[in-house]
Amino acid sequence: MVSFNSGGSGSGQFSTLSELIDDALREMGESSPTVLKNLESERFLNYANRVVADINRHPSSLDVLDNTYDDQTGSISSGSNELVISSGSVTFSTYTPIKIAGAGASNSDLYSFVLGSKVVGGNTVAGTYRIADAADTTVSGAVVSNPYKTRIKRYTAITNHRAIDDEVMLEGLKSYYSIDDTDTNNTGLITLRSGIYTNTLNNWIGSITNIQGALTVEINEYT
Repeated sequence: MVSFNSGGSGSGQFSTLSELIDDALREMGESSPTVLKNLESERFLNYANRVVADINRHPSSLDVLDNTYDDQTGSISSGSNELVISSGSVTFSTYTPIKIAGAGASNSDLYSFVLGSKVVGGNTVAGTYRIADAADTTVSGAVVSNPYKTRIKRYTAITNHRAIDDEVMLEGLKSYYSIDDTDTNNTGLITLRSGIYTNTLNNWIGSITNIQGALTVEINEYT
């Protein structure tokens, strides 16, 4: 997962809701997205929380919550994808989702998943794992946790960010805005955007479920 706004104010791999509202309005042809966003901030906050509700009540959400694990402690170097677990009893399986505190851009959290144990000369290196993403920041004694061990919290302000793929929130905002926008009055467009949002949401949650279930999957579906 990579933020659409890598230079923005979100948490590394996730944009703030404010940035995503701007993106959605631009894609829908709004020439002054910031002005409209400021006028309708509560409206967009409600749309975002509809997306959060869609995720939390999705049929696969319980599968995501079921596959959790206790927090671990680990270290990783900037530019490296080798995570060393220093304390904790969990043996990570392939495709286990992880969040490494402070290892992302500008000390944000790094979200990734395990590719497998490190192997040198045919021997497995105990407690060392290769992950799908390289760290941006060196951390030691960092908390390594499951990013989806609890339901996603609602947004309380448009400056918030959540561990929701940018594309999911972007398509959700566009879909709900089109449904409520009296100027749209275009059933075909509403149906199109709703369908794109539904497919994007299902694909994202399906990817998390498959990762946590340690299924054999194509890596490029989750990068």
